[in-house]
Amino acid sequence: MPMADDAVLALVFGREDRGLTREEVVQCRRTAAVPTNPDFPTMNLAMAVGVFCFALSNISKTAIERSRAGQNMIERLHEHAEALLLEVGFLHANNPDRIYDDLRAIAGRADLDAREATILLGIIHQIEWKLRQ
Repeated sequence: MPMADDAVLALVFGREDRGLTREEVVQCRRTAAVPTNPDFPTMNLAMAVGVFCFALSNISKTAIERSRAGQNMIERLHEHAEALLLEVGFLHANNPDRIYDDLRAIAGRADLDAREATILLGIIHQIEWKLRQ
């Protein structure tokens, strides 16, 4: 994934014994996994960090001209989208995260820029407005 020179990247690694909780994972805009050999499917934390950082260092550094959507805008988009999907019955009220966590992951992979997030938020607002008429 290309990043602008001034972009901030945070790496979050889980605990050795149980990884990240579901709540911790959904706070991440993107996720990645270190592929392992099926004969040796686990790594300790130091090994995973080393392998991941080595892989990161091999990614070409290409500056991009996009203005990525800020975390506040992304969270606002998620709040409105989840509420709308609950309202129309797409998400089950007893466990909306069961499906919505997957939608969050899809949005994270889309790596929305500010304009794209604004367009999606506008679509959601228009649907909300139409439902209330």
